Amino acid sequence: GARAQEAACSALTAPGQFADTTVTSARWTPANPADRTPAYCEVVGKVRPVPGSNIGVVFRLPEGWNGKMLGLGGGGSAGNVQLRTATPGLQKGYATAQTDAGHENPNGDYKEWAILAPGKPNTTALTDFAWRAVHLTAVTGKAVVAKYYGRPHSRAYFQGCSTGGRMGLMEAQRFPGDYDGIISGAPV
Repeated sequence: GARAQEAACSALTAPGQFADTTVTSARWTPANPADRTPAYCEVVGKVRPVPGSNIGVVFRLPEGWNGKMLGLGGGGSAGNVQLRTATPGLQKGYATAQTDAGHENPNGDYKEWAILAPGKPNTTALTDFAWRAVHLTAVTGKAVVAKYYGRPHSRAYFQGCSTGGRMGLMEAQRFPGDYDGIISGAPV
C-alpha cells in the first residue's frame, strides 16, 4: 500500500547504498490529477566520484512502473532536473533519471561553472558536463531503481535534444551498455 511505498522511498536515504552517492532526500509525492502524474518517489542526491565533482541527480520512481528507465538530457551548457521534463515519461510509467550535469545553475547560457579563475578551466566540472554526469546518472539510476522496486529494469532508454542530443551520442559512443535505445535530437 501507500505506507509501504512511502517507507521504501524514505529508506533510499540510508547512507552507503549507492556508489559515490549521497541521497539528500527521498520523498513520496501523491498523484496529481491536474497534470496526470502518478504518485512517485522523488530521489534527490549528489554523486561525487572524484574530489571537486558535484553531480546533482534526480530520480522519479512512479507507482505503476512499466519496468523501464528513461534518462533525460539537458540543454545549452546545463543539465535538466525539472519535473516538467520528466512528466511525459512518468505518465507512461517510466522511472526517470536526470542530472544537473555537474552544476546547479539551470540556465543554459550560464558558463561561469567552467572556469575556476581567469585562464584556469575547471577540468573536473568540464569532465562532469562532457560525460561523467550522464554516465553516472545511468549507473546510479539503475541501482536506485533496482533497490526501490526490488528488481532491475527490463530496458533503459535515453532521450535528449540539443545538449541532450549530444549527451545521447556521447552515451552511445563511450558507454553503449548504459542504454538499450537512444533518441538524440539536434545534437550540438
